Amino acid sequence: MYDYGMDGLKVLEIIKKINPWFKTNQVPSSLLEPFKRREFYTLERDIIRLDMATLIIGARRVGKSVLMYQLIDSLLKKGIDGKRVLFIQGDNPILTEYAVSGNLIDYILELYQKYIIDKSFDELKEIIYIFIDEAQNLSAWETEVKAIIDQKFKIKFIITGSSSFELRRGAQNPLTGRVIIQPIFPFSFADYARYFIKREEQIKFETTINEISTQFKAALMNGDLNETLKLAKNAQVLIDKYNLKVKFENYLFFGGFPWVVANITSHDHAKYLRDLLTTTISKDIMTQVEIRDAQSFERLMVNLCFMAGTIIKYKYFADTLGIDERSVIKYIDYYIDSHWAFISSPYVFHNKPDSVKTEKKIYIIDSGVINTLSFKDESDFKTDRTHKGHVLENVIHNHLLAFKQLAIGTFQSFVPFWIESETGKEIDFIFEVKGGVIPIEVKQKISHDGSDSDILKDFLNKRVSAKFGILTTEETLEVNDRILSLPSLLLILLL
Repeated sequence: MYDYGMDGLKVLEIIKKINPWFKTNQVPSSLLEPFKRREFYTLERDIIRLDMATLIIGARRVGKSVLMYQLIDSLLKKGIDGKRVLFIQGDNPILTEYAVSGNLIDYILELYQKYIIDKSFDELKEIIYIFIDEAQNLSAWETEVKAIIDQKFKIKFIITGSSSFELRRGAQNPLTGRVIIQPIFPFSFADYARYFIKREEQIKFETTINEISTQFKAALMNGDLNETLKLAKNAQVLIDKYNLKVKFENYLFFGGFPWVVANITSHDHAKYLRDLLTTTISKDIMTQVEIRDAQSFERLMVNLCFMAGTIIKYKYFADTLGIDERSVIKYIDYYIDSHWAFISSPYVFHNKPDSVKTEKKIYIIDSGVINTLSFKDESDFKTDRTHKGHVLENVIHNHLLAFKQLAIGTFQSFVPFWIESETGKEIDFIFEVKGGVIPIEVKQKISHDGSDSDILKDFLNKRVSAKFGILTTEETLEVNDRILSLPSLLLILLL
């Protein structure tokens, strides 16, 4: 137990201020957004599991805190007493100033038991919900959470973090087997499209898309070509009905960061995204690791945006930035841990080493970030088809990755590509499904001649595990020789 004194009273006062529902049983409207993204419903469903903490991980400003406030609002509207919901801001500078013995979370929980609920955790008769935002800033958070879960108190933990330096370590040790991990990306295209649909039509659109999407992803995972085609055709009628082509073009250019989506008519989105990267570097990365050359570190992200969707060479970055290859590898790892970049490796069949294991591709968190750091305005974006093709591949990758992580978990989860060892030809993605794989080649043509599908045909003929292939188009939806030509818009919408 702590000697609370004046510091304890100050911390208690701050806790009460950031938990106004202790008194009002309501979340202030200023903290809420009326729009609920798809992940909200998954988190709301999982909130009943007391044996597992829910760990929400994702980059800064992708909407994790909003999700927390929406979950708190949902609990209160279901009749939960406001005092049974505790929100802890891990990055609150005033709170951390009063940390005792470096263990702020333990200190706050002691105050909460003594002064808010007036009972110890072992006396609980009803469930307590504890939300910890930006947990990576709190010393020993994972140890405290594990201790409480192990004692089987009636407590549910919901935790967020923008950096995986400590969160991943916490998720694996000592919380192994005690966390449900929910990755959060910027808005998916389905959520982006729904955001800009008239309010009175949003529920119908959401219901329709969710139903088709659920079946589409199941068909994809089962390797069922005919069912996948049928469901894509069912969704195709929505394109004109909801003007999705225009929304898709905007999504590819602006991206899905919530602030950018909400301020789509603002001319400040590029400045916002640049400032967001600067904040990420200063708060989520440089507080965890030492970076000797901060300027080269920032320039690296610009160069990664130029190379999105292509095979990267560490030596190229080292020569361009004037640093050694070891630093390049380390710096890219830092961007991965802060969720701003993703690495893809070649797919390797188990029977022989078909690919060069050292080849890597890089993908970036958001298309808006790529366009901003590549200095592309809307006019440039529309006319530069090569750049637009890289952006399109990046968006498809991120949707495939989000689907894969939701289906199988986040640990070592990536979407591989394929290199034919004899010819060096590439297939953009090899998507693993039940009992096999689906090769996916990204193109942005309205329709394709036979040559565009040659690499897919060759792959399908040689690999018995290949269920069927997907060749993305702008408009064509058809099947020929086990290759599904599928509009990129539909693929991204339904993932």
